Amino acid sequence: MTLPTIFDICTPRRDVLKGTISESDFAADLAQVLRGDAPEEYLDPVKFFANTHPTRGLKDLLRNVCLRLAGSPDQVAAIFRLDTKYGGGKTHALIALTHVTKGMTGVPNTAEPLDPAILPTTKIRIAAIIESYRQLWEQHRDNLPPVGGRDACLEAFASGYPLHPELIDTLREKMSTLGNFQRVRGMQRLLARSVGRLWEPRPADAYAIHLHHLDPGFEPIRQEIVTRLGQRQFVPAIKSDVAAVDGDQSALAQQLDADHYKGLAPYGSYVGRAILFHTLAFNENLKGATPEELRWSTSSRPAPT
Repeated sequence: MTLPTIFDICTPRRDVLKGTISESDFAADLAQVLRGDAPEEYLDPVKFFANTHPTRGLKDLLRNVCLRLAGSPDQVAAIFRLDTKYGGGKTHALIALTHVTKGMTGVPNTAEPLDPAILPTTKIRIAAIIESYRQLWEQHRDNLPPVGGRDACLEAFASGYPLHPELIDTLREKMSTLGNFQRVRGMQRLLARSVGRLWEPRPADAYAIHLHHLDPGFEPIRQEIVTRLGQRQFVPAIKSDVAAVDGDQSALAQQLDADHYKGLAPYGSYVGRAILFHTLAFNENLKGATPEELRWSTSSRPAPT
């Protein structure tokens, strides 16, 4: 069986593909929704729930509030405390409640706003991807850190697909320690720009979105690092070692790709990008990666020939 790539399984939103996604997509405003002047993605309940993953926490909140409003004997409390970090979804949950109390007009499958028609095929294909990675990690377990292949890692991969678990771990455990990094919105913005970029060339070896798919040679991503994160000290290293600006001499990683990996995936660039993003951390002990961690980050099935 030919293993499907992420491009066969996933369809990003059009604004992500076109690079037209706006800052308002990452900053919900309850007052705007109540006034009726919010962006359509938040104001229209159909669009809102189409873009909202029904997490267990969100479903529990909606159920409990509705039980309270209905005066049901099954209600659990009159006051609910949304205890999350900044950007953790409190406003998003309140907007969901707003639409629920208005009847969720036009929203299909109001019990769980997710199209069931896509589930069987997607689950089967994703399971094949996860199993392929499990076999790869098992085959090379002596050259990888112990995390690869564990049940918890496989479960995280399955629930977070198409994002590779190492990508999420690096963003949450390393980049999130930088003072200017917005843990949720910054992560969403960086990933949205990376998805839009990745869907242009559609590399044949992309079975999941890895850390090395975050391309600092793409100006919006470069600006995320240099401007939003305030990491200007890395400009010379990025330019000379990882990814040159268009029109400049190729960076070292790009030269290695041209000299040694012609006709193959750009493994030099993959490793260079992974090292760069592993370096973006506040604490010194978090910076960098071991050879085993780099293999874990970049390992994937080769593209079919």
